[in-house]
Amino acid sequence: MATLIDKIPNLANLTRTCEIFGVSELVIPNKDVINDEGFKNIAVTAEKWIQLVEIKEFELLSFLMLKKNLGFKV
Repeated sequence: MATLIDKIPNLANLTRTCEIFGVSELVIPNKDVINDEGFKNIAVTAEKWIQLVEIKEFELLSFLMLKKNLGFKV
Protein backbone atom coordinates (compact mmCIF):
# COMPACT_ATOMS: atom_id res chain seq x y z
CA MET A 1 0.00 0.00 0.00
CA ALA A 2 1.60 3.22 -1.16
CA THR A 3 -1.50 5.31 -1.83
CA LEU A 4 -0.40 8.03 0.58
CA ILE A 5 3.13 8.30 -0.83
CA ASP A 6 3.32 11.22 -3.22
CA LYS A 7 7.04 11.68 -3.86
CA ILE A 8 8.17 10.04 -7.10
CA PRO A 9 11.62 8.88 -5.87
CA ASN A 10 9.98 7.19 -2.87
CA LEU A 11 7.45 5.40 -5.08
CA ALA A 12 10.18 4.30 -7.46
CA ASN A 13 12.34 2.95 -4.64
CA LEU A 14 9.37 1.16 -3.10
CA THR A 15 8.48 -0.36 -6.47
CA ARG A 16 12.00 -1.67 -6.88
CA THR A 17 12.05 -3.03 -3.32
CA CYS A 18 8.72 -4.77 -3.92
CA GLU A 19 10.08 -6.39 -7.06
CA ILE A 20 13.16 -7.64 -5.22
CA PHE A 21 11.06 -9.19 -2.45
CA GLY A 22 8.60 -10.81 -4.85
CA VAL A 23 5.56 -8.67 -4.04
CA SER A 24 2.80 -9.46 -6.51
CA GLU A 25 0.85 -6.20 -6.24
CA LEU A 26 1.62 -2.62 -5.21
CA VAL A 27 -1.12 -0.06 -4.66
CA ILE A 28 -0.13 3.45 -5.76
CA PRO A 29 -2.05 6.73 -6.03
CA ASN A 30 -1.48 7.36 -9.74
CA LYS A 31 -0.25 4.96 -12.43
CA ASP A 32 0.86 7.88 -14.60
CA VAL A 33 3.95 8.06 -12.38
CA ILE A 34 5.53 5.20 -14.35
CA ASN A 35 5.96 7.56 -17.30
CA ASP A 36 8.02 10.02 -15.25
CA GLU A 37 11.75 9.97 -16.13
CA GLY A 38 12.73 10.22 -12.46
CA PHE A 39 10.63 7.16 -11.68
CA LYS A 40 12.08 5.23 -14.62
CA ASN A 41 15.66 6.04 -13.58
CA ILE A 42 15.16 4.70 -10.07
CA ALA A 43 12.69 1.84 -10.61
CA VAL A 44 14.58 0.67 -13.72
CA THR A 45 12.02 -1.92 -14.97
CA ALA A 46 10.57 -3.07 -11.66
CA GLU A 47 7.07 -1.88 -12.61
CA LYS A 48 7.05 -4.46 -15.41
CA TRP A 49 7.37 -7.37 -12.98
CA ILE A 50 4.74 -6.48 -10.38
CA GLN A 51 1.14 -5.43 -10.81
CA LEU A 52 0.58 -1.76 -10.04
CA VAL A 53 -2.94 -0.93 -8.88
CA GLU A 54 -4.13 2.67 -8.86
CA ILE A 55 -6.20 3.57 -5.79
CA LYS A 56 -6.82 7.24 -5.07
CA GLU A 57 -6.71 8.42 -1.45
CA PHE A 58 -10.51 8.84 -1.30
CA GLU A 59 -10.93 5.20 -2.48
CA LEU A 60 -8.49 3.76 0.04
CA LEU A 61 -10.91 2.90 2.84
CA SER A 62 -13.32 1.03 0.58
CA PHE A 63 -10.39 -0.79 -1.09
CA LEU A 64 -9.04 -1.88 2.29
CA MET A 65 -12.48 -3.06 3.39
CA LEU A 66 -12.80 -5.07 0.17
CA LYS A 67 -9.41 -6.71 0.76
CA LYS A 68 -10.34 -7.45 4.37
CA ASN A 69 -13.60 -9.07 3.23
CA LEU A 70 -11.58 -11.20 0.81
CA GLY A 71 -9.57 -12.56 3.75
CA PHE A 72 -6.54 -10.29 3.71
CA LYS A 73 -5.19 -9.09 7.04
CA VAL A 74 -5.41 -5.32 7.31
